[in-house]
Amino acid sequence: MGNKEQNWLDIEISDETKQLLDETEGLIKEAENLIYEMTGERLKHYEFSPDEQYPVVIDKNLDVVMVPQVPIEEIYYKSGGLYQATLEGQMGYLDGTGRMAIPFKYESAYPFSESGLALVITPEGEASYINKTGDQVIALNEGIVDGGIFEQGLSFITDGETYTFINEKGEEAFSEKFLYTDGFAKNGVAIVKGMNGIYKGIDTKGNTLFELPEGISALGFHKNPDVTIIENKGKLGLMDKEGNITVECRYKEIEVSRFSDFHIVKAGKNWAIINKIGEEVMEPVFKSITVINKQGYFAAKIDEKSEPASKIQGFSKSDLYVGRITVSGNTINTSISYAIPGVKSVEISEDDPLLTLTYKVGAKVLHDITKRENDNGIISGFFSVFYGGEAVVELPGTILASIILSKSENE
Repeated sequence: MGNKEQNWLDIEISDETKQLLDETEGLIKEAENLIYEMTGERLKHYEFSPDEQYPVVIDKNLDVVMVPQVPIEEIYYKSGGLYQATLEGQMGYLDGTGRMAIPFKYESAYPFSESGLALVITPEGEASYINKTGDQVIALNEGIVDGGIFEQGLSFITDGETYTFINEKGEEAFSEKFLYTDGFAKNGVAIVKGMNGIYKGIDTKGNTLFELPEGISALGFHKNPDVTIIENKGKLGLMDKEGNITVECRYKEIEVSRFSDFHIVKAGKNWAIINKIGEEVMEPVFKSITVINKQGYFAAKIDEKSEPASKIQGFSKSDLYVGRITVSGNTINTSISYAIPGVKSVEISEDDPLLTLTYKVGAKVLHDITKRENDNGIISGFFSVFYGGEAVVELPGTILASIILSKSENE
C-alpha cells in the first residue's frame, strides 16, 4: 500500500485535470448548499472538531433538549417556538429539533413577537418583518436601518435619525415622530424622546401620558412593567409607569429586577437593596450582588467591615453568600442563609431559584438554591442563565458527538 501511495503522489496532474477537479469540487459544494437550503442540513454536519466548543440548549434537569443540525456559532433564547442563531457570520432561525426553520441569510435577526413577526435585516441593509415560515409580511422602505419588536400591536422603525411607530400592516400608527424610543412595553407605555428633546410617556394611540423635566432621560419598561431607570447628569434614579419619580437621581448604578419589587443600587463602593419607592431594605454592604429574583433570592459577596459580616460565623470575604428577601404583610425580612466557597462569579435566574456558578478553577455548574447543592452534570465553557426553563451551554465537540450518537441510536 505504501508503494502504491508513493507512486500515486508522483503522478503529475495536468492543468486540464486540475480544472476538472476544481469544477467537480465546485459542483459538490453547490449540491451541498442546495441540500442545506432545502433541508437545513449539511452533508458533513456531524464532523465536529473535538477541540472546539459548540452551543446546545439544555433544560433545568441539565438534559440536552436541542442540538443544532449544523455547527452553530451562537444560539439565542427561544421566541415563538424558534431560536435565533448564527452560522458562518449570518443569522437565521432553528426549530425545536435543531433543524433550519428560516435560512441563515440575514445580517440581523430579531426575536419573534407574540403576534408572530420578527424584524430581519439583510447584508445589503434591506429591513423587513417576516413570519415564522420566513415569508415577508412587511417590506420596509429603503433607508430603514433598525426596528423593534411588536408589542400592543405596534413597533418602531428608524432611519437612524427619527423614530416612527407602525402597526402590523406596516402603516404609520400616528404621525408624530421622535428622536428616540425603544418601543412599547407590556404595560402599554412607550418612553419616547420628542423632537424638542423632552422625554415623555405615550399610549398606543400616541397620546401623551406624562412628560419628564428637562434634562432627565428614561429607559422603557421592558425590564419591569412598574418601574424604569431615569438619568440626570450621570446619576440614576427610578420612575413608575405613571411618570412619577420615585427615586431621585443620586446613584452611580442601578439594576432593576425583572420580577421583583426590590432592586439593587450602587452609591459608593458597595451595593444596597432598595424597594420600588427608594427605601433601603439592606444598606450598602455588598461588594457585588445579583439582582433579586422572583422568589426573593440573591447571591452576593459581603463587605468584611460591615455589620452583617460580623454576625456570620466563620465569615470569609472571598466566599459567596446566598440571601433572601421575604414579605409578610407590611414587614420585610432579609436574611443571609449560607455560603458557597470557591466561586469566582455568579449569575441568577430571575424566574427560578437557580445560580450559574463559575468556580476559580474555571468550571461552570448549576446550583439549586432550594437544595443548597450543585448539579455537576455539565461543565461548560459558556453557560447562560435560565430563561423560560432553558439555557444555552457550549460543549466540547467530543461530548456533543457522543450526544448525537446516543440520540441517533435511540431514534
